[in-house]
Amino acid sequence: MKERWIGKQQEKRWDDYPSFLFNFREFVVVLEIGVRSIESRGIKMSKGRLFYTIITLGPLGAVVLYPVIAVYTVYSLIKDGSGWLRERMRGDRPLTFFYACVMLSTVFSQDILISLLAFSIFTIQVFAYVIAGKLAGKFQDRLLNDVLLVGSVVSLIGIIQYLFIDFTIPQRWLDRTLYNPEHYKRVFSTFFNPNVLAGYLILIISLSLSSLNRKEAIKTIGLVLALLCLFFTFSRGGWIGAMAAVLTTVVLKRDRKSLAVFVLCMAAITAVFWADIAGRANGALNDSTFGYRVEIWRTALEVFGWYPLFGCGFGTSWKIIPTISPEIDALVGHAHNLYLNFAMETGVVGLSAFVVFIASRIARGYHRLRTPEGSGCDMTAGIVGGVAGMLVHGFVDAVPIAPQLGIVIWLLLGAAGI
Repeated sequence: MKERWIGKQQEKRWDDYPSFLFNFREFVVVLEIGVRSIESRGIKMSKGRLFYTIITLGPLGAVVLYPVIAVYTVYSLIKDGSGWLRERMRGDRPLTFFYACVMLSTVFSQDILISLLAFSIFTIQVFAYVIAGKLAGKFQDRLLNDVLLVGSVVSLIGIIQYLFIDFTIPQRWLDRTLYNPEHYKRVFSTFFNPNVLAGYLILIISLSLSSLNRKEAIKTIGLVLALLCLFFTFSRGGWIGAMAAVLTTVVLKRDRKSLAVFVLCMAAITAVFWADIAGRANGALNDSTFGYRVEIWRTALEVFGWYPLFGCGFGTSWKIIPTISPEIDALVGHAHNLYLNFAMETGVVGLSAFVVFIASRIARGYHRLRTPEGSGCDMTAGIVGGVAGMLVHGFVDAVPIAPQLGIVIWLLLGAAGI
């Protein structure tokens, strides 16, 4: 197997990679000229307002966020210097450790150009987190309302997809020998993939529950829409992750009323769609998608055995897994297990750094909620609950790795101040 991968590496061509990787320096020069030109005409930008808009509207077009945040970051570095960035990184050791370990896995990658691209995406995500942290505590009440409003729009788009739009889902999303694709249409809304959408909805459900005590009907409506859209993803891992998120949020908020509302909503949805839920659940161990995941896990473990310290290279799983496995010939974006994906791509070093970083965010959020100033912080409780749900979901999938969701998670973590 390893010889097969090495042979493929020798066939690698430069034109396999995006040309913009080689044009970044020219891009920065042009951007600096543009910024100087704008400033010379007396035009000033409200950076806080712009980034607030980025956080709230991001889920409607998450992929577009990357060039926007890259431009925003470079502009800030040119205008304000890099002191703010160095100060934040020095003051957050788990984040710095995590970033350094991902950099090491990139340096020792078996495919350096793929890893450089993935590392560039990761760097933009970290910048987004750091910049969003500047807004923490300033606009959280208003920000939470706007995030939930956009979440309702994303959910509504998914529901409309299921009820009114005819589309064909890829074979890998559903075993057609067990399920009728006309009936089990797996919606994806603005996230291009039903499992990734489910990961986003876990966050929205947790945030909705954390703020239900405000007695606003719109929050309950948003919760119902998110739950219904989550059901239409037919993501079994997403369903389990949502339950974990809800339990975590309720424990953090110590609010039994929120749990009661969730149980009532779930009971109503289950009663209406019981046959669909039972059919999807009964096929969990029998459909082809489970066997597909088992083969991916087996291959990822094999690769981890080859490169246990720094991994095979950050972001390279999508190329390595189909190359090595004789049973998988389709594009595989990740190892379909969050922890196994980090172990395979970044080795023991990167996996340890990831665990330390996530544990530090959860601990920071928990301690903030236990202080008098943060006891009523709905956004912090919702984000911590959502992260817990995605960690549970991570045992059968790795949706935070997906760029369209990863950037949203980093933005919300920063905005929540954890």
